[in-house]
Amino acid sequence: MGTVNGEPATMSTARAILLTMRPYQWVKNILLFTAVIFDGHLGSPVHVVVSLIGFALFCLISSSVYLLNDAKDHELDRNNPEKAHRPIAAGHLSPSTAFGLSFALTAGVLAIAFSLSLFFDIAHGAAFGAVLVIYYVQNLCYSWWFKRQPVLDVMSIAIGFVLRILAGGILLGIVISHWAIICTFFLSLFLGFAKRRYELAMLEGDGSHHRPALAGYDVAFIDQMLTVVLAAAVVTYALYTVNDNVIAKLHAPYLHYSLIFVVYGLFRYLHLIHRGEGGDPARTLLSDVPILVCAVLWLVSVLLALYVFTGDPPGVGKAVEPSGQSSIMDVREEVAVDAATRCFGPDGGGVCG
Repeated sequence: MGTVNGEPATMSTARAILLTMRPYQWVKNILLFTAVIFDGHLGSPVHVVVSLIGFALFCLISSSVYLLNDAKDHELDRNNPEKAHRPIAAGHLSPSTAFGLSFALTAGVLAIAFSLSLFFDIAHGAAFGAVLVIYYVQNLCYSWWFKRQPVLDVMSIAIGFVLRILAGGILLGIVISHWAIICTFFLSLFLGFAKRRYELAMLEGDGSHHRPALAGYDVAFIDQMLTVVLAAAVVTYALYTVNDNVIAKLHAPYLHYSLIFVVYGLFRYLHLIHRGEGGDPARTLLSDVPILVCAVLWLVSVLLALYVFTGDPPGVGKAVEPSGQSSIMDVREEVAVDAATRCFGPDGGGVCG
């Protein structure tokens, strides 16, 4: 039996294509369900089915991007001890086959996306298709240019995650909270910089031969970035869960308790990175037991907050002022009015007039 780069040379084409499409990475597209879960439509079969279709289309178009990217970078991947076994880099799948399949898959996905309104009562099917186009073009820009630019490479990845969460909302005609968008952006930056740190440590300073952008990074700089974006992600998520408008819209006064699992999950992943593990966030989510359990508990806590323990929490509500007494806000308003009257006078001719 022959070998190519240490790998068996007998892998079937179908298996090589499937591995290159990286199904385990589809877990990232779960973000499309943010809208249906957080807007209280998880009990609506139509909303769930439409979200599942959107999820499937995003999985396929993201796989088309992986096919394209691996075909383009197969020479670089051979210099990476972890990526050298990928089917194209190992010679199990030709780059031309991957290119052709990528473009065919993209065309099919976009055709389905733009025709969704013909089969479902979707008011923004074309807009969803437009988001898929933007996502694909953005990934083309990443593959050909952004991935070679330090910082911009990670920001481009973060934008891809934001597009996922926006696509889920557009598909259902739901406006995504700006807090959720900002939190997703910072969380994605954290995962991206963490992966770059792992790559630097794994490749022992020789990362530029594998990923050109690594030449512009060093561990100290990335650690600073991780500190900033980790803090920003936690704070924005916390602010989202305690925002009055969010609580009023979702009737979820206990959502902030889910912050416990967010903090632990992020700290656990950071711990793994410093131990030289967890270089692939998707694999880590599916393989690291503490993070997997934490993710499940976070989801359970969110579902309980959104669908079970709803309404106003005990002791929270509009305070009733005792008869004959003014609230602090009333007193402040009276003081402000009195000061304005003395300054300008009732007819505008006061001491400040």
